Amino acid sequence: MPTKRIAFAIGMLLMVSNAASATDFVGDWSGTIDILGRDGSLTIRLLIEGGTAVQYFPSDGGGWRLVEPVSAQYTSHRNNAVFHWLNSGGIWTETQSFHLSQIDRDTLEVVWVRMVNNRAAGEDGDPWFLTGRGFLFRDS
Repeated sequence: MPTKRIAFAIGMLLMVSNAASATDFVGDWSGTIDILGRDGSLTIRLLIEGGTAVQYFPSDGGGWRLVEPVSAQYTSHRNNAVFHWLNSGGIWTETQSFHLSQIDRDTLEVVWVRMVNNRAAGEDGDPWFLTGRGFLFRDS
């Protein structure tokens, strides 16, 4: 009887270990998000490490340009993760969120939401939003 319990416990540990390694979000991810309801797409790069994430857009001269928001947060659980940030300038305030689901070790499906509000002090807001869906692939 104890041998069966030990074998069961070892089997469960292996399953948990395999599940954890199969959903490792750490890495350098890039890909394209198709903007829903419009012609167009968004190319992005997410660098995830140490429990944090940062986003990059393609730069005009080639390479990548870091997004430097006022606030950003990243969290993951099992095979899903969420990264969102907030930024502002002039009269606008912007939020972008990336909902990530790991397909396999090197592929993430992403649902993206961008919302902007152009509200001047003492005036009504003028919010608008975009949504998109695509895939990111591990570069490292």
